[in-house]
Amino acid sequence: EALKKPAEVQSLNLSNRGITILPETIGTLINLEHLNLAGNKLTTLPKSLFALKKLKFLSLTLNKLSTIPSSISNLKNLEELEIAFNPITVLPKEIGTLVNLKRMASAKTNLKVVPPEMSKLQSLEILDFSYNNFTALPPAFVQLKKLKTLDLSFNKFLAAYPVEIKN
Repeated sequence: EALKKPAEVQSLNLSNRGITILPETIGTLINLEHLNLAGNKLTTLPKSLFALKKLKFLSLTLNKLSTIPSSISNLKNLEELEIAFNPITVLPKEIGTLVNLKRMASAKTNLKVVPPEMSKLQSLEILDFSYNNFTALPPAFVQLKKLKTLDLSFNKFLAAYPVEIKN
């Protein structure tokens, strides 16, 4: 199979490669729709990653990321975001701009709260926030009307759920 030019690449799997730094040249893959960076040692993400406007799937699972940059808001076509198993303590409020997001996996991070802007993710169907540090159900989750699966198992909470959750 002939090698593709950067502009022709639509899917890239760089999982489990021991990558510590993702080069800025990732931004040259302008037609990239699927990017798997799971199981590496990334502590930061290059700015050019957030210029990949066609990206629909992004897996950052099992890295060493402590933050998700606010520039994630540039990924307007993102449908699936996996950030599980990272030492993330805060999500940026800009996460609320990812209105096409259908699935988000954020298990085993260090989250205690989520930004209220998450309530804007009205396309979300699957949300995994298991193994985190929630002590109460985030109010934003109650407002996600298309949500079919919500996993909050193994958190430190909840004697009772708010009555609004039935909606």
